[in-house]
Amino acid sequence: MRADKYLSETLALMSRSQLKARGACLFCNGKEVKLSHKIKNGDHLRLEWTEAPSEEITPEPVPLTILYRDADAFVIDKPQGMVTHPAAGNWSGTLANGVLWLSLHGEDARATGLQTENEAEAKNELELNRESRAISESKSEPDPEPNSTSKREPENEPIPFYTSFGTLPLLNEPPPRAGIVHRLDKDTSGVIIVARTARAHEFLCRQFHDREARKEYLAIVRGAPPTTEGRIDTWLARSPRDRKKFAVSPSGRGKHALTLYKVRAIWEIPARAEYAAHTESASSAESAVPTATPPGRPNTASRAAAASTRPGTARASEAPQSLSRRGPSKGSASHDSPSKDSSSKRGPSKKATSPQRYTLVALYPRTGRTHQLRVHMAHLGCPILGDPIYSKKDTLFPDATLMLHARRLKIRLPADNEFHIFAAPLPEHFKHMIAMLDAQGIRRRAST
Repeated sequence: MRADKYLSETLALMSRSQLKARGACLFCNGKEVKLSHKIKNGDHLRLEWTEAPSEEITPEPVPLTILYRDADAFVIDKPQGMVTHPAAGNWSGTLANGVLWLSLHGEDARATGLQTENEAEAKNELELNRESRAISESKSEPDPEPNSTSKREPENEPIPFYTSFGTLPLLNEPPPRAGIVHRLDKDTSGVIIVARTARAHEFLCRQFHDREARKEYLAIVRGAPPTTEGRIDTWLARSPRDRKKFAVSPSGRGKHALTLYKVRAIWEIPARAEYAAHTESASSAESAVPTATPPGRPNTASRAAAASTRPGTARASEAPQSLSRRGPSKGSASHDSPSKDSSSKRGPSKKATSPQRYTLVALYPRTGRTHQLRVHMAHLGCPILGDPIYSKKDTLFPDATLMLHARRLKIRLPADNEFHIFAAPLPEHFKHMIAMLDAQGIRRRAST
């Protein structure tokens, strides 16, 4: 058995993540070993570790874009690259640090560079977004299958003004965990709500627990889903090969996860071989145009053409472009023998001419599992562009970051117990990627 598994599961001393966070040093029979060291009966273990870092979050003037604020909550447009809550390796500069600063300094926080915006629907910066439907339009989402084993979604009936998992908090009691109600991955941008009081925290958390809150994400994925809309209904568990990753698991193992999706647009980008063929044909056509020559003066182009037809002669432009690294095969290759350079005569290979597809999809998670959307899209064969964990580096856009944006959030507010929809505009990196796709490919609107 591995030593870290023995310490965390058998002895229940601390979790594996805590062992790493506290810089644990393990000694087996007096010799320092790795935490992954295999132990056996009779081994003597000694473990040393540092004290756990304080759970108290320090207020910091972190720049935040606020979509809405009242006495109970902040709605924030989280930028890509910002961690939601302090954890190992990220104890400062998080959204929670900035929210605490905002709560303490109030209106004075504007002097630190924090930006504020009015509550409203986000501006329709692109035509693609104007086609997006509000989350409340349930007709655009496929109905659950009658024999599905997934948990039935709760009805949108009014809930008590303040619900509680235990003792009702005091009216102005500070919220736990700096008011964080739900999380977004570090590289995911978009709308997130944060409670300002303990009562508001429980009121908002209850809606996520009961799956009343509705979320819409936009993602640019590699490839295209098999249908323009559908559902991904699986179970998710930690990957047995990499504990930092999650994977689709057999039914009953792990946690149930359900995602609905709808295709918004598809781009087709021709392969580079097609671009090269197009450029070559254009240059050939241009060189084939006859040029005017003075009367009585022979045409150099025609002389060259005539020379090329003589036995034993060839124009320089018709010479082979390159040879294989392995060198020529036995004997000299004739013009009729198959080679890499003669592929244009047989037609380009399927791999060389297949266009690359990229798709803009709207995602509607019905459960809130870690990495759910990223795992589900990879499982569908369309990993999210720029995903460093569940996708390979893209050949056309190798520098792309995670193209996943939390676009809308529909949730009740404690102030009036009514549903509100908050929307975060597309970030610059998202708009830049759409502009590049429009410039390099052909956009095909998905049928609705």
